[in-house]
Amino acid sequence: ALAVRCLNIWLLAETVGAFYAEDDFFPVVSSYWARAFGFLPNAPVNLAYAERVPLYPLLVALLQGLGLGAPALLALANALIDAVTCTIIGRLGCMIDRPTGTAAGLLAACWPNLIIHSGLVLSDALFVLIFTGLLWCAGRTLQRPAMVKVAAAGGLLGLAIVTRPVAQFLPIPIFFAVVAIALYHRWSALRAAAAGALFLLATLIAPLPVLIHNHIKFDALTLSNQGGTHLLFWVVPAVKQAEDGTPKQETRLRLQQRKAEIRTLAGEGPSAQAHSRENRLMTALALSELAASSPAAIAAAW
Repeated sequence: ALAVRCLNIWLLAETVGAFYAEDDFFPVVSSYWARAFGFLPNAPVNLAYAERVPLYPLLVALLQGLGLGAPALLALANALIDAVTCTIIGRLGCMIDRPTGTAAGLLAACWPNLIIHSGLVLSDALFVLIFTGLLWCAGRTLQRPAMVKVAAAGGLLGLAIVTRPVAQFLPIPIFFAVVAIALYHRWSALRAAAAGALFLLATLIAPLPVLIHNHIKFDALTLSNQGGTHLLFWVVPAVKQAEDGTPKQETRLRLQQRKAEIRTLAGEGPSAQAHSRENRLMTALALSELAASSPAAIAAAW
């Protein structure tokens, strides 16, 4: 897996390919999150960092601090992360039998999506590693539950949440799964409930500092300030296109005009309070647009 990814990076370098995406976002905001948590001196110079969760930016900041912040070196770090993911996928397959594990590992090593994303400075490679580790812990727990496995699964889910917030919807379903698995293995009801509670506590370890930081800084108990932007400029245009054929770009241009009005309402300047108010107003506008759309269009866009 590592050899294939290094070959991909070499080919990108030889053909003047790009290791970056999203306008160099992560390399720029990495120091902002490091400053926000006190790992670097001084305060962040702008509030853009709050539109992402911090784990991948902090990893990039660490590599930059070690002198490994060049684009190709960050891509190599992602390649190493992704190679470990492929190994864990192979181990997951081995829970069935060794031939299945070998096939799973080799397919993961050569899977185009994994290879492509490992060459970009994005959080995808780190998220997939952590989430695959969570799946491996889940598989081990299914075989023979133990408190240490449950705690490890919870800790990994917490890390996944502060890498990509999409994982925030999983703690409650997995809590019930943990309890059900424990009861299936003839644990007492009290011990099964304790296992579920341990899972939730372990899951909170990583997101809690982020929630506290954002509550103090932005007066918002959220993982990031990206929700309004995502709903308004990604979800709503897709729904409108599914509903009446309006091109996504046309809807985005219309909503960009509304965003200018929202910025005026939220307050001028780069204050944390204005930034948070803007996100809340954008979320409210997006939800009103979605409320005016049909459930069928929303389902079709999804």
